Amino acid sequence: MESAGKGAITDEEIAPLRAELPITERHLYLDNAAVAPLPRRSLDAMTAWARSVHERGGLDEDAWEAMAATTRASAARVLGCSSPERVAFVRNTSHGLSLAAAGLRWRTGDAIAYFAGDYPSNVYPWEVVARRHGVQTRPVRHEAGGRATADALAPALEDGRVRLVAVSSAFYATGARADLDAIGALCRERDALLVVDGIQTLGFEPGRLDERGIDVLAADGHKWLLSVPGCGVTGFSERAIERIDPVIVGWKSARDAFDFDRVRDGADVAPDGLAPGALRFEEGSPDYAGIACLGASIDLLLDLGLDRVTERVRRLAERLAEGAGAAGLVLRSPADPNARAGFLSIAHPDGDAATATVHARLTEGSVVASLRRGSLRLAPHVYTTEAEIDRAVALLAAP
Repeated sequence: MESAGKGAITDEEIAPLRAELPITERHLYLDNAAVAPLPRRSLDAMTAWARSVHERGGLDEDAWEAMAATTRASAARVLGCSSPERVAFVRNTSHGLSLAAAGLRWRTGDAIAYFAGDYPSNVYPWEVVARRHGVQTRPVRHEAGGRATADALAPALEDGRVRLVAVSSAFYATGARADLDAIGALCRERDALLVVDGIQTLGFEPGRLDERGIDVLAADGHKWLLSVPGCGVTGFSERAIERIDPVIVGWKSARDAFDFDRVRDGADVAPDGLAPGALRFEEGSPDYAGIACLGASIDLLLDLGLDRVTERVRRLAERLAEGAGAAGLVLRSPADPNARAGFLSIAHPDGDAATATVHARLTEGSVVASLRRGSLRLAPHVYTTEAEIDRAVALLAAP
């Protein structure tokens, strides 16, 4: 990825980024797996668009479209799509996943496989599809630590009825990363679409959609992409675009969308009249403010180099895991750093109440973290420093 030759990201290198994040002056923020703080440059990009509307109405619309095209190209690089035309802007991760759920041409006897106990956004759409279309769902159990693997999934695909496999790139409760390379290969072998909720890894690492054989990869911007809620991206494979119909269609879904007069004598909405690629899934006026913000944040990560971001966050998380272990806490995330995303799930050996007490101690020490399923979830990001990790460890170890 970009900046691959620069070596590891140092605390000195991210000092300018920390200066853009006022929260670092008040809190040790380890809740990036929930909502990440917004860099000043991204705030400025969003307010610049609003100022344009305030001062000039719609006179700058061509510039807004150009900005959206630039952001789409940057998003394609993060997602790992070979073409920006295979990227759609969406309201959130659920929106992107639901495009696949509602748009696939379901047939009697079809089945969907997903991992049981996953985040609701990657369970509810498939169960609704099952009720509406008479499709069977096949919940699959994670392996230990919440890891989604091809071995766990394979029995559900043996009869050839599964047309779609849904998986989160990382399990929200433990940070366990799905083995997407092996799952992607299995889905290709069984001709099942692979649909990925990527919100817990995209920005921590590149999506590598094409490389991994992913068909749909959806993520909102407000976690590892360092943007705002309500504006995200979804990447599609070529075969997903062929098999999924847009279920919400508007003026922006059509080819030559700004030629409004083409419908005077009636409109043909045949497939060849739709916008190319994933653009057909954008039905109306886009969230230009969110897109401007998302573009600035994505470019920030690309400038650092996503592979370097991954290495730094893993290094910080491993330092945190070692300190938590030395403090007598239990790691509920996979022990192998390569098998987990950028965050950790830890717990007190005496149970939920004791874990909640540790969480309260962190909060009193101005450390922001989350409790999920009785565990403490700690999520550093690229702007977190080694000194901050050591301070968090000291609080974890306090009596």
